[in-house]
Amino acid sequence: MVLPFLSGCRRRLGRDVEILLIVQVIGRSGILDPFARRIPEVARSETGILAILCNLTAGISVFMNNIGALALMIPVVTSVCRVSGLDQRRVLMQVSFAALLGGLCSIIGTPANLIVSNQLAAVAGEGFAFFDYAWVGVPAAFAGLIVLLIWPGRILGAGLRHRAGYRRRPFEPWLPMSRSARVRRWSEL
Repeated sequence: MVLPFLSGCRRRLGRDVEILLIVQVIGRSGILDPFARRIPEVARSETGILAILCNLTAGISVFMNNIGALALMIPVVTSVCRVSGLDQRRVLMQVSFAALLGGLCSIIGTPANLIVSNQLAAVAGEGFAFFDYAWVGVPAAFAGLIVLLIWPGRILGAGLRHRAGYRRRPFEPWLPMSRSARVRRWSEL
């Protein structure tokens, strides 16, 4: 049996929205601030701070949705950058990639893994186990995290640093930002 396209999307979307709301409440409550203030004290360098934040984010992302893990870490990253004087743009990109890499290691880390497992369960009667993805995901995550720690200075060098007189270019919409679609009355969507 093959599941209809996008079946179950409403449940996953509702769950993701709930996760994001809970994470925002946790982030705005300030519960994580004492923890965030300790990271620059322990790390003492930009690479050390990136290593702690990226590894922590990847680790959290293994056990929860990578979007939720990233949303949970954004207040921590903001606080760490404020305390240490780092540019948030340099840190947030690496942390977002780390969340994606950590999500490769388990069935719930990224929606693609969950969708594939659900489809396999529908066809074969049994999906993947929680850590079946880890055989490929863990080596890929380690390799990716190493690249994230070695490369940020080269990738995000002077082009993203604040400079005197630096002004952002105005947004130029080359493509439309939204599309609309009509769903027919008896559609399964």
